[in-house]
Amino acid sequence: MERVRSREQTVFAFEISADGVLHETAVEDVIDAHLGASKGVHWLHVKQEGHSTEAVLNQLPLDADLIESLKSADALPRCTIFAQGVLLNLFVFKELDQSFLPDLAVLRMWVSERLVVSVCDDKSGIIPALGEEVKRGLRLHNAAELVSFIALSLADRAEPLFEALSDRIENMEDLVLLKALQPWETELAHIRRTATMIRRSLFPQRDAIRGFEIENMALMSRAAQVRLREAADRITRIAEEMDAIRERAEIVHDQVMFNRAEQTNRYMLMLAVVAAVFLPLSLITGLLGINVGGIPGAHSPYGFVVVCLLLLAVVALQIYIVRRLKIL
Repeated sequence: MERVRSREQTVFAFEISADGVLHETAVEDVIDAHLGASKGVHWLHVKQEGHSTEAVLNQLPLDADLIESLKSADALPRCTIFAQGVLLNLFVFKELDQSFLPDLAVLRMWVSERLVVSVCDDKSGIIPALGEEVKRGLRLHNAAELVSFIALSLADRAEPLFEALSDRIENMEDLVLLKALQPWETELAHIRRTATMIRRSLFPQRDAIRGFEIENMALMSRAAQVRLREAADRITRIAEEMDAIRERAEIVHDQVMFNRAEQTNRYMLMLAVVAAVFLPLSLITGLLGINVGGIPGAHSPYGFVVVCLLLLAVVALQIYIVRRLKIL
């Protein structure tokens, strides 16, 4: 196979040395090593949409069904145990898009004692994150420790999502609970929907990680179990925080509905008071406007003035009663 070293690199190959340091190596060297009797631990990371993806996977000593599972674009977090290794799918949490919805990708991994094959899109950021940790002195001594580091890194990627949602809901609470303003209902609905979607995605992720942790495999080390347990705990904590965000969004929504109902009631009360004020006036003018004899002041030049003064007196009396009773 032609060595992949183009600017748009789609396949990354690494070897874990005896001292636990990762070294980038040639893709064909890893494939040749595992077609034979390899004693080293290697990692192949293949981009989902890369032009070399299918060619590399087909040259690995893997079953056809397993290769199809690695190439599948639609998958959910799971941990499936085979005789030769483990198929582990995990969500990759990305930044929130403009519609305020999480962008999820799936990292598919085949994990055996000497070989780890991962497939994901080119926006996963796994390689840069690993490179930064290696510079800080990270040591990975087997395949399980590599997978545990990846799982912990993916759990950390959910933290910014929680922080972004938490900031948004705090702004909503300030608007509604402190300033009594009305926020956009669509934004509040987006927050609730996003928190629900992220929470729904976190629990399968946790179950897959715990499934990989509790399996009694030869490649599992104590350090790997500690990282996997920490990743599962972080995911559980973030899921609980998402529950808290949904509850806070419910409180804000209830307060918005209460404020709206209170405002509507005040408007209805004002309309009722206005109607009550004009009802006696309408009654008086209606009686004086009937076309029958005996209307008082009909032939007096001061009749209209007297009626107007009477109406003003009635209005003044009603305003006094309204204020006395504190209706408004």
